[in-house]
Amino acid sequence: MKLNLLFRYVTTGILFILCVGLSAQQTVKGNVTDGTAPLPGVSIIIKGTTDGVVTDFDGNFSIDVSDQSDIIVVSYLGFLTQEIAAGDGSDLNIELKDDVQGLEEVVVTGYGSQRKATLTGSVAAIGGEALERSSSPNL
Repeated sequence: MKLNLLFRYVTTGILFILCVGLSAQQTVKGNVTDGTAPLPGVSIIIKGTTDGVVTDFDGNFSIDVSDQSDIIVVSYLGFLTQEIAAGDGSDLNIELKDDVQGLEEVVVTGYGSQRKATLTGSVAAIGGEALERSSSPNL
């Protein structure tokens, strides 16, 4: 009898904790742009977790957070990473700034990219005019 009663209290307590935990989640929505156009494929991650989403074609995202004090980390290649408080659930309009310093360190090669410091060999630039004069039918 006492064991049965204890079991009921424990299961009721566990269910209560789960319900409170689930109801505490809120959805944060927003849009990410570069100031002029939406950015698709931007990573939106809750700091300290592996929970995250990616923006859609129009730069929109929706992510569930457990608390208003959660920090959302917004990152995209070529732009500065931003950390933003989840807030009260109102829509976030995030404008990412160019990471000009980080882009200066990358050299694009024919089959990939390398850092300037590790680049060996010669580098040449060919303009569009030289390509137009080429007799090759398929570049």
